[in-house]
Amino acid sequence: CRGWRAAARLHRRPPPPLPLLVLSDFSFASFCAEGTLTGVRRRVPLPDRETGAAGSVRCVGSFEGWLVAVKLNKGRYIGDLRCFLMNAFSQDVVRLPPPSAPIHSGDAYSRSLPVINGSGVVKCAFNTAHCVMSFSKVVLSSSPDSGSKCVVFAISVVKSEAKLALWRSGMKSWRVCDGGCITEFIDIIFCQEKLYMLSVSESTGNLLAFEISDDDDCLMVSRVECREIEQPVGMDAYCEMWSIVEWRGKLLIVVTYSCDAEFWQQITDVRVFEADLSTNPVRLIEIESLDGDCICLSPCSSKSFRSCDYDGVE
Repeated sequence: CRGWRAAARLHRRPPPPLPLLVLSDFSFASFCAEGTLTGVRRRVPLPDRETGAAGSVRCVGSFEGWLVAVKLNKGRYIGDLRCFLMNAFSQDVVRLPPPSAPIHSGDAYSRSLPVINGSGVVKCAFNTAHCVMSFSKVVLSSSPDSGSKCVVFAISVVKSEAKLALWRSGMKSWRVCDGGCITEFIDIIFCQEKLYMLSVSESTGNLLAFEISDDDDCLMVSRVECREIEQPVGMDAYCEMWSIVEWRGKLLIVVTYSCDAEFWQQITDVRVFEADLSTNPVRLIEIESLDGDCICLSPCSSKSFRSCDYDGVE
């Protein structure tokens, strides 16, 4: 309606909708302006063609309305049977190669990269052996709407063995990377054109930076650098949960402390640090304010957003 559009130009644009909280079973809840969650939960409709038995499908990542879904393989091998991206609003689907599909070795290729400032190597393989993977977290470099520029990074953990898998549009199988530095996986994030992987143990913490090359239709890890993280002074807590999140172009490391084995039930403290990537070891600078912004943390997807963009939100 031209009259409606002409009148609408006289008013400011409405605020964007508040973020949705999507759970691993694809049920979701909405936030209210005062910060609470709506009590009624609905479920994101999933395509029957991709899921079959809906109870075996779980959400392992999200990016600007796109959700990452995997279906567990209940057959002989432990691993994921299917993996796909779905836009929760348009219902568009992008199919990804099966994580645990049989691999044809006709186009086998492998490469080993030394870990700069660290020990060992990272082995990157393509069509070299049968690989069983079960994805625990998946991140995207950009929206799949951008076409082949979107790179999918997936972390698989099977029997305490971690692997990093890469994919982009046009590839028929995953590029699989493993090595000693990937075994102790904590969290990953794609930030500033690099994939960062956080690895923390009781005494040490490392931040690995993966640079990706995409020449002649060949997606591969071209460089891996490891830098030690200065550990913050510990607190009297039973256990710690480390997370990485991007905030205003900066890399933040959030440490959540708990005094109970059921981690999220007894949180005692939360500390937020900015990672100074210009130093080696990486210096953690504790910050006390996010200037009114909000950070949402979860094991498979963390995100920050500016609360000032939403009316009535504190």
